[in-house]
Amino acid sequence: MRQATEEDTRLISTPLSWPAWPVLPLKRNDDQVFGIECGFIFSGDTDLTVYIHSMFGIDELGGTTWAEKLSLIEDKKKYATVSELLDDGWVVD
Repeated sequence: MRQATEEDTRLISTPLSWPAWPVLPLKRNDDQVFGIECGFIFSGDTDLTVYIHSMFGIDELGGTTWAEKLSLIEDKKKYATVSELLDDGWVVD
């Protein structure tokens, strides 16, 4: 897995530049989850919450709005800063 770069910082900090806006897919090494853990952040959040779920399976959760879909994801982690998120191993996928 690669290390975080300035491009990761820039992308995470500028949601309107995200290729899959309103979400940005992330990944990190995780020896307990087949080596790679997938997640994403949502541009509408007021904090940095990583939803630990494939963004490609979001429609299968149910709910009609992003708020409803995101509320159905139980596994998530909040970060205070972009640096904290990157230090935890997350990079843009």
